[in-house]
Amino acid sequence: NDFLAHQFAITRSLFGVNLPEFPVRSGIPKVFFLSDEDETEMNDFEEKFSASFPKAKVKKNNIVAENHFANLQSISQNDIFHSFDPAFYNEEIPMHSGWKLSGDHLFRINFLETAYRRPKLIFQQASITPKHSISNFLAKLYSIGIPYSIGMQWDVKNNDFIIAFYQNLFQGLSVEQSLFQTRKQFADNPYVSLAPILYTGTSRSLIGYPKTTAWSQEGGLIF
Repeated sequence: NDFLAHQFAITRSLFGVNLPEFPVRSGIPKVFFLSDEDETEMNDFEEKFSASFPKAKVKKNNIVAENHFANLQSISQNDIFHSFDPAFYNEEIPMHSGWKLSGDHLFRINFLETAYRRPKLIFQQASITPKHSISNFLAKLYSIGIPYSIGMQWDVKNNDFIIAFYQNLFQGLSVEQSLFQTRKQFADNPYVSLAPILYTGTSRSLIGYPKTTAWSQEGGLIF
């Protein structure tokens, strides 16, 4: 079922502070992690992610030319697609942009365009080539129906930043608010905090709350 439609209670430890259980209109978030041939970075992050969000449904895979249909199925069945696989933007034929497979093959964006369902958020943690095309790549994802996409302007190996972003998101903040709050939390490290670029064409919260939602330690979610 779509994780916009249901409620569940979550408990998180945020920077050493145990937050109380509170209802979130999100259901159980479903996340798909994808890596290139080297799964080390993905496996390290997935272990930390699963420990931080034990109720999340997590799938992961290594992307190779032979299993692109299985990966398309996994991407379309999950609400969040988080990629550790480098992406390439085709400036001549943008819909032929996509994620690198073995050899010269690409898992192209137009595969996603024909999927029966698409993720609500794509987080492209790995590089996008050429570098100057990052905004074009994210905009192309939006053009095929992905409401939110995030890319990194430079290589960041900081899992704490990404986990903090998801903590904010799963507590009910919009994607915009989640990224803003995470940047504030890591303001003393601008190399990390300024790396992500968000592209969105919608004001709706990913997990069903309006942008005005706020969190207080005493009162929980405030509208």
